[in-house]
Amino acid sequence: MKLFVMAYMAVLVVCMVLFNLYTNFAIHNKLQPVIQTNRPYKLPTHIETVRRELLINTSVRRVILAFPYNGERVPVARRLAQSPHALYVVSESPYGHNGLLKQMHWHKDFPTHRAEYMRLTEKLFNASAPDTAWFQESMARTILGQGVRDMYARGDISDDDVVVVTDADEVVSPEALAWLQTHLQHGVVAVAGFRWFLWTHCYEYPRKQELRVAVTVRTLRVTLNWDTTLIRRKEFKIRMVSISVADAGSHCSWCFGNGGIREKMRVNIETSSWVSHGTPRVYSDNQLDHLRATGTWFDGVAHGPCRCNPAQIAAEMALENEL
Repeated sequence: MKLFVMAYMAVLVVCMVLFNLYTNFAIHNKLQPVIQTNRPYKLPTHIETVRRELLINTSVRRVILAFPYNGERVPVARRLAQSPHALYVVSESPYGHNGLLKQMHWHKDFPTHRAEYMRLTEKLFNASAPDTAWFQESMARTILGQGVRDMYARGDISDDDVVVVTDADEVVSPEALAWLQTHLQHGVVAVAGFRWFLWTHCYEYPRKQELRVAVTVRTLRVTLNWDTTLIRRKEFKIRMVSISVADAGSHCSWCFGNGGIREKMRVNIETSSWVSHGTPRVYSDNQLDHLRATGTWFDGVAHGPCRCNPAQIAAEMALENEL
């Protein structure tokens, strides 16, 4: 028994000595624990608003917000404020629906925001073929997929991340984005029920707009071959799932100041209620302000009930003219 106790004590002493030696060695050589991640992550230096935790925990799904831009400063400013941690892909065309040259706005309106920027240089409108009126907008949405593909090729994003494709004036809510990060699966497209406003966020249409908005990067790559236009097209058959949150987002049509409204009218005359015998009607500031203050369309039809008091309507209009 005595020998057994002595042997046990000897083993204990040896263990303590070895432990002390290892501790001193680790401190002296500044050993650091090895951190393993589920996937490699390359710092996307072209994006300035990258969420800090994404650089640490790569299991968090990134969200890529992609949209063509035509000077919709108010809804985009709201989007940037609500989702500063997303990655952005923006496209812009120097031509309107009718082939007329228009201003390029993104770098002037948001000079400090470094999105993945795609510029469409080709003029696709053909005056002898009226069906080409929407080609310009369709292609501006299609090239968004090239921007996402470039980010994927550089290793900035992975197959599991989420791509949200909308118009600039369609803003997916933070709650809906969180739902997409948690629930969106491969091989499906997510559908959002947008609240639909006209001119300002004061006049809301009674029914929601149901729009296809999001897929995973893998679905965009494998199923859609990087064609972001197919996300929106109902004729492209793919299983759909609804974003099940109370407020999925909003669509604010024609939310511009008077100058922006006139610019949009000028380059979209082929579609419209403001054209008389091929010539756009001229609207004064007072006339445009009246439409915006009353929530009525060019044809005099009301968009929906007002949800603001007069002071709130005036504040919204002032913000649009200021931005």
